[in-house]
Amino acid sequence: MFANLSAIENEAYGKIMAYVQSVSGEQQQSLDENRKLRKDFCAIIKLLQNAYHRNIWDTDSLSLETQLLGITQKQRHPESDSENLRYRAGRK
Repeated sequence: MFANLSAIENEAYGKIMAYVQSVSGEQQQSLDENRKLRKDFCAIIKLLQNAYHRNIWDTDSLSLETQLLGITQKQRHPESDSENLRYRAGRK
């Protein structure tokens, strides 16, 4: 009877430890994602402060680590073919 109890304890311990490790991994992923989001928020706040105080909308230097805004760099600066041609020809 005691041998069986020991086996049950070992099995329960193994399952608990696997669960704890799984939760720890998920927690680390959440912390990493939160750090990236914080950096993105800081970058956006800096952009807005510069825009408000200096009237400078420097979106070219804005680099986000996440898709916080749900847009890509290309979507942020859409250029039509005619705009590209005018720029290359020196007629901004």
